[in-house]
Amino acid sequence: MKIAFTADLHLKSKVQSIERYNALFSMVEKVRQMKITNIIICGDLFDQDYPSYSDFDNFCKSNNDLNFFVIPGNHDSILNDKYFTSSNIKVINQSEIVNFDDSSFLFIPYNFNKSIDEEVSRFLTVCEKEEERSFENYVLIGHGDYLTSSFNININGYEDGLYMPLTPNTINKYNFKKVILGHIHKPSNFGKVYYPGSPFPINTTETGKRSFIVYDTSNDNIDRIFIDTDFIYLNIEILSFPGEDEFNLIKKQIDKYIFNYDLKENELKKVILLLKIKGFTKDIKNLVKLIVGYLKELGLRIYEKDSLNKDSSNKSELSKDDTYKNWINIDELKNIFEIDSVKMVLFENFKQKLETLDLQNLLINGNSVSCLKEDIMMDGMNIIFD
Repeated sequence: MKIAFTADLHLKSKVQSIERYNALFSMVEKVRQMKITNIIICGDLFDQDYPSYSDFDNFCKSNNDLNFFVIPGNHDSILNDKYFTSSNIKVINQSEIVNFDDSSFLFIPYNFNKSIDEEVSRFLTVCEKEEERSFENYVLIGHGDYLTSSFNININGYEDGLYMPLTPNTINKYNFKKVILGHIHKPSNFGKVYYPGSPFPINTTETGKRSFIVYDTSNDNIDRIFIDTDFIYLNIEILSFPGEDEFNLIKKQIDKYIFNYDLKENELKKVILLLKIKGFTKDIKNLVKLIVGYLKELGLRIYEKDSLNKDSSNKSELSKDDTYKNWINIDELKNIFEIDSVKMVLFENFKQKLETLDLQNLLINGNSVSCLKEDIMMDGMNIIFD
């Protein structure tokens, strides 16, 4: 059996968050094409307590061939079955074991006062006493932060703080087959632990194509499935090098980003770009003009720099006209009014030397290097040109 997982839709009313409902509809269509009937939503289905539950209720009624299993998250912690009338919605607001075919899933809804570790231990200890057996090889479903050495607590970008944490000790103790969590909006994977990510970008930090995951109970595999969204955020930071070929070098960097995001032609039209250019140029005004022209040629839109913290559903913040050249972040782009040949030779030698360095294996005074080549390049240009 295959089961679809998503999280962190942060739905408001349909009028307020139509793009999020469109993303949910796109996911449902993909799920139906894959002949999947069960969708599990790992918390934060709604953006806040007491929103307009009726819109989601009606959405599920119109998709009554599917079953929606929902756990509360930190944004909708009071979620309850009584808020819905559709028979295909099941809200799991207390820890519970649910079986799908021969596989067992342990659902842990969000609790402000506990960690996932504490609640898993409490619940399974009670179960073990009642049934006189140990509980292992389950799939754990929850909403919170996974604490491991490779996890960055600031990876969410939507809210600060630590929420219902889970540690590797609990995963190892109960030998969970897989752990699927909500709360982190960036699609992520840490060994057995998977975050589906938000199926629609809640803010501009959530870049690239959006997706959900599918778990196959027959072979324990997880696949990521991309969905269509109304728009796609890209956040690109580009270095400008002074010289005769400035613009073409920037074009190559833009093209590389687009290639890495694997965007099709129809997806390029949906891109809203946050573009930052830093470094040095012989003519800021002309360089920005050329870049704006190239972005228009690609069909990309620019997001207004002064509106980055506003709700992404406000389409009035987007513009297709030439005024968006004022919204490219050029705070760290500096003019070189005279090209000094000696400085240019020094810069070329510095750049070539930097390109040969293997920073991953480089030690300085016995310590590994923790910065990026782009950071070193920027510092080097500041020393040479500024």
